[in-house]
Amino acid sequence: MQQEVKKMPTWQLVAELFGNSDEKASEAISGFFPDYPACKPDRESIRKNLLYLFPGDEAARRFDLFYELFTRLLGSRRSYIIKNPVHVFKIMSYLCKCPVEKMVGIYLNIKNRILARKDIAVGSYNSVLCTPADVFIPALKLNARNFILAHNHPSEDPSPSREDIIFTKKISSAAGQIGLQFIDHIIVGPRGYYSFKKNGLL
Repeated sequence: MQQEVKKMPTWQLVAELFGNSDEKASEAISGFFPDYPACKPDRESIRKNLLYLFPGDEAARRFDLFYELFTRLLGSRRSYIIKNPVHVFKIMSYLCKCPVEKMVGIYLNIKNRILARKDIAVGSYNSVLCTPADVFIPALKLNARNFILAHNHPSEDPSPSREDIIFTKKISSAAGQIGLQFIDHIIVGPRGYYSFKKNGLL
């Protein structure tokens, strides 16, 4: 199956994967490609999303199709460079639809080119707990030089809580000790975003 899909034209991959269902195609694009051109194919994430869209054996059958499509789409784009908080908001805006708080790490090279995006922690409606190790282990594995944190506020107000401020200062202090540059912490919501750096808190 894997060799067969490599020979398919891209339009056929899409047709085989989504059929004629615009709704499912939209859900898949939201789940797999959240306006995020630089992330590397994450096989486990792909499997989980395929199980949501296509329960049972259908998910396994479509895995090779999707992985090939994902690889082609990413290969056709240049890696994304983060230049300002607006860029972060654009690639993380999909979090606005999440009913609970989720913390995500965006790991960068020395030129702020994205290496990968990693889900760090999932919390409740009004909080998310994660440790410095949760943040730094992916950075070290990726040999990242810089990183950005982003999380959502389901309450729709992106203003930081006291806990958000304390956590950000803790991560900033720890990052400096291991040679990582903490670029920014962005809180996203339907009403916009909050940048710790822009507001002088980082």
